Amino acid sequence: MFLASPERSVCLPPGCAYKTFPCCATRNRDCLLSVHGAGAVCMEATEPISLEDLALVHCNPQHLHRLCTDAALVYDVFDLLPAESASQGYDIIESVVLPLRYQLANLVLATQHAYLNKCITLAPGAGHHHAHPDAAMGGGLFCDVPLAWLKLRASVPGGEALKALYIDVDVHHANGYAEARAQLGMQDHFFMLDVHNKEIWPFVDEEGADVAVPSVEHLNISVPIECGIGGRAYLARLEEALERAAAELPAVNMVFYMCHLDALKDDPLGRTNVSAQHVYKRDRMVVAWARQRGLPMVIMPSRGYGASSCRVARESMARLNDEFRIWE
Repeated sequence: MFLASPERSVCLPPGCAYKTFPCCATRNRDCLLSVHGAGAVCMEATEPISLEDLALVHCNPQHLHRLCTDAALVYDVFDLLPAESASQGYDIIESVVLPLRYQLANLVLATQHAYLNKCITLAPGAGHHHAHPDAAMGGGLFCDVPLAWLKLRASVPGGEALKALYIDVDVHHANGYAEARAQLGMQDHFFMLDVHNKEIWPFVDEEGADVAVPSVEHLNISVPIECGIGGRAYLARLEEALERAAAELPAVNMVFYMCHLDALKDDPLGRTNVSAQHVYKRDRMVVAWARQRGLPMVIMPSRGYGASSCRVARESMARLNDEFRIWE
């Protein structure tokens, strides 16, 4: 989640709640980049994303100002402990917000490179799918993928006719992007396929309901799974959803694939029973689906919260390269 660029990694402060997870306690900037030489498939922006570009999705000037300057908001979004960090001279805007702006600029470059060269690019750590246009939550500050897509449509000839499919296999619902799709009028050109555990956060309370239910508004293809689902059933649901996407959605020009690792069976938040082997089969299935259709693609790999997720994410990307020669 926190990888920004080879030279500008997000530096989490002392007391960060994410560091209580085994994987996050040893985060380093080489975790996913180490599977390849940082070249054409992994962009490195020379400037952070501009305020003007951020305003494409974060249209409320007051909210945008808070995203870039309000330390208290950032501490809340990432569940940090400000008192301990402040006592050690930690600057959260410099160490977290600025690198994430570089990360978003990297995603914009990766999107443009993939489309213009009809290839696959990597944007490690991107995919902050809980960030709304006017609200930050769940470790999501900037609504990054919708912004990268809007930037592409505005920057290439005939961009207004382009369509994208966003495929999300993080087990938490992509509520921020779904809301952005509705708020920003993207329904006709930004389609969403979301595989999510219907029994975990984020929830909304339906009026008159006895229990909370998953928030799945504004999705094209919702793929609900349940706690404890095994790898075979998980892959079968994904395969069926991809078949539906091909049959039911308009033809698209590009794919965004958000493949975070909280579906792994040792993850304390995802609460599924998916093995490392099934994770690779999942990633291979999506890449093969896009390749068969000649679609350029941005892959957004990241870790989950279990002890083995860094290794599994890295190995899955390396195996994809071995088979598909993505960046060689």
